[in-house]
Amino acid sequence: MPADLKGLAALPCLGPASARMLIEAGIETPTQLKKLGAANAYRKLRFAFGKKAGAPYIYALDNAIRGISWRSFTEERMNELKPLALQIQVELEGASPTPTPRAKKKG
Repeated sequence: MPADLKGLAALPCLGPASARMLIEAGIETPTQLKKLGAANAYRKLRFAFGKKAGAPYIYALDNAIRGISWRSFTEERMNELKPLALQIQVELEGASPTPTPRAKKKG
């Protein structure tokens, strides 16, 4: 089956650049992405692209698989996925990652 750049890029929270990265990492269709799930797809991206595939990719992949926009992505879901992303980073890189500090909201 040929790679489906347009199909991947059309998923919520993904675009052409993310779709090309997925294809380069061996994930060539939306169906394949959905079968892998966000964590396994993120593992493949992180293996292929290293730190270029930061934790936000697992969030985008999860949203794409679930068919939801960033606006529908909850902090609760982010808190479920963040430890998975960090665990994958440690598994692949062998060191404890330094979490990115979050900007404090004004007001």
